[in-house]
Amino acid sequence: MSIRRIIVLDIVGLSTRHFQYENRLPNITNLVKTGKVAKLIPDFPCVTCTVQASMLSGTHPNKHGVICNGYYYRKTQKTIFWGRPYTLVQTHRIWDIIKSKREDYVTAVIFWQQTMGANSDIVITPKPKHHRTGETISWCYTKPSGYYEELVKAYGDFPLMNYWGPMASINSSQWIIKAAIHTLKRFSPNLMLVYIPHLDYSAQRYGPENPRTLSELTEVDNLVGEILDALEDLKLLEETAIMLVSEYGFTDVSDAVSPNVILRDSGMLNIKLVDGKEHIDFSSTKAFAMVDHQIAHVFVSNPYIEEVRSILESADGVKEVLDEDGKREKYLDHPLSGELVAISEENRWFAYYWWNDPSK
Repeated sequence: MSIRRIIVLDIVGLSTRHFQYENRLPNITNLVKTGKVAKLIPDFPCVTCTVQASMLSGTHPNKHGVICNGYYYRKTQKTIFWGRPYTLVQTHRIWDIIKSKREDYVTAVIFWQQTMGANSDIVITPKPKHHRTGETISWCYTKPSGYYEELVKAYGDFPLMNYWGPMASINSSQWIIKAAIHTLKRFSPNLMLVYIPHLDYSAQRYGPENPRTLSELTEVDNLVGEILDALEDLKLLEETAIMLVSEYGFTDVSDAVSPNVILRDSGMLNIKLVDGKEHIDFSSTKAFAMVDHQIAHVFVSNPYIEEVRSILESADGVKEVLDEDGKREKYLDHPLSGELVAISEENRWFAYYWWNDPSK
């Protein structure tokens, strides 16, 4: 039977080193043994938004503009992280290319980043509502409009509090899989992309080889099994190609580095007091770092670039600082990138803190 649909499951944090735990991964092991395995070298920086944009567009950050999970806009002196609009990706992605060739080809994008308003038939992406009272209300942007309300009737609200932060748990990934199976039954898409975040949380909290992380491999494998069972029940399994991808793996880390504290102590970053709390004074600051895991985009006033580079290169825990040539080599030479890009040592990560006194 010919292949009529493709389902891409993005299992963040899954690595080939996990394949040795066959007893924990029966469904994934079967897919690996009956299919093919290829090595994916993620774009730099290997963080969610960047790697997803590269995978889906076939271009590098210097083209699609997703330079990390966040952006700093020099004119407004504002940073944003986890932006949702599709316009943040400055190139066409796979569904755009498909629609230009096959208008009848049905595409679905479930919980991948920067998809709000995307040119896909079905889109589900979290967009919580922030009430003036301070309450955060779980909600998802969906296409077609009203689809989220249909999903809520069947499975309840998306468990937003279990998606990010300290309360992250398998609940969010389970809801996503239910929504994916519902979409499969309701729309029978030819291409369905599904983001499964659970293993990402575990590896970040406990470490990649921690017994707790390894124990949760089975939970993720069960989710893959639910997709396979649904395809079997719908008699669609033989005509469906399953692709498992992962955006990145993890390394064990021991301590954090705070580039903004280093810049502050060197006289390059200035602060202002607002209600007794310290905030960066962007108007007078010579350099600051927008950090994202193990990389930092460093925005520097032109006369101080070399001085700032020297400061960071000599700092404990900083492995490398990229200038224009370095950024070009890693395809990160985009106007939204910092004048410099710092990379931490493998066993360290970057913290965004700019204060020395936690009470401030």
